[in-house]
Amino acid sequence: MDKAVLTGRGERSDAAPATATAADFPAVTATANPAAVTGATGPASAAAAAAGSPGVADATAVPDAGAVPVDPAAGTVRAPTRARAPRWANLPYAIVLAAAAGGLSWVALGGLRHVQAGMMTVASALLAAAVLRLVLPERAAGLLVSRRRVLDVLALASLGAGIMAAVLVLPAP
Repeated sequence: MDKAVLTGRGERSDAAPATATAADFPAVTATANPAAVTGATGPASAAAAAAGSPGVADATAVPDAGAVPVDPAAGTVRAPTRARAPRWANLPYAIVLAAAAGGLSWVALGGLRHVQAGMMTVASALLAAAVLRLVLPERAAGLLVSRRRVLDVLALASLGAGIMAAVLVLPAP
């Protein structure tokens, strides 16, 4: 067996141990040689190696991200699943969107008399979005997350404050 084995990122490393374990390769494809993954020896692993089955220690065996992992009993490990966001994670975004849409509808349906009130509603929705983005963790903020927290808060607060300042400064029609 070659002294250099593949690392988890598909690169060769001479500093890596001479044998690979299932923990070294979290997403081994179904075409990988289970005997090579577990480090088993004997007629089965020799036959698999002679048949050209790509083993983990082989330089051509790169874990495939889109493949279905092999059964854990066969010596491979399933890739860790990504934690799902809670069902209510998009609720803050939905509330902000509903408030902004309500303010714009108020302006559209109410005519010039309701421009100030409708735009104050939109500005308040944007400021509320900035506060929600500031206090909620990324997992719970849902669709309010688009960049880093500081940039999101600055963008939302600037838009909300700008619209509010324009409504308060400009004369009513």
